[in-house]
Amino acid sequence: NAHISLKRLISKKIGYLELGFGNVNRSPSFVFDSSSSFYLGNYENFKKENNTEIFSSFELPKAKIKLTGRYMLISNYTYFKDFKQAAQYGTLFNVLQVTAQKQFKIGGKWNWRTWLVVQQLTGGPPVNVPLILSRNQVGYDGNLGFKNLLASFGIEFRYYTPYKADGYSPVIGQFFNQNDSTIKMKIPELAAYLHFRIKTFTAYLRFENLNSFD
Repeated sequence: NAHISLKRLISKKIGYLELGFGNVNRSPSFVFDSSSSFYLGNYENFKKENNTEIFSSFELPKAKIKLTGRYMLISNYTYFKDFKQAAQYGTLFNVLQVTAQKQFKIGGKWNWRTWLVVQQLTGGPPVNVPLILSRNQVGYDGNLGFKNLLASFGIEFRYYTPYKADGYSPVIGQFFNQNDSTIKMKIPELAAYLHFRIKTFTAYLRFENLNSFD
């Protein structure tokens, strides 16, 4: 496992620039080992996986914006192809991911934070990801007038474009690749969150799927 990154402040006006490289060469997880109690398929002799990542980011704290790019090269990707059979994709494939983060001030202690991710696969691997993911938070960050209180609360919206999400096998307790069913969101997922700290006491509350009617 090798990882290196360099981060430098170009100037207070321009912001920070970070460049990095990482490489992981490892045996597949134990769930793919025939001696594991999770392994129920036919025996396979899997090669070591190799994941290489090149990344960079630009951050401008004054404008509260951050841009990140990641380029990943993956070979010998190990996965489950159905409810119990493990497999390995030996062909090299790559993933390109670009992320943008930005915080807008609404007024007073109220802020709008947004994340936008665009990603693309090439090489035809047994991996399915949504093209676009988005997460937005509209909330309050402050002390509500109390000296020892730090609080953050609000509403969060999440959305992703249609894609063929992994299926789940209760037999082995693992997700597996599938290309038959497409997951679509009619409306964004809605959640509420509350974080607060009073001196040394910290609490985190989250309420998911507020707009689910099923």
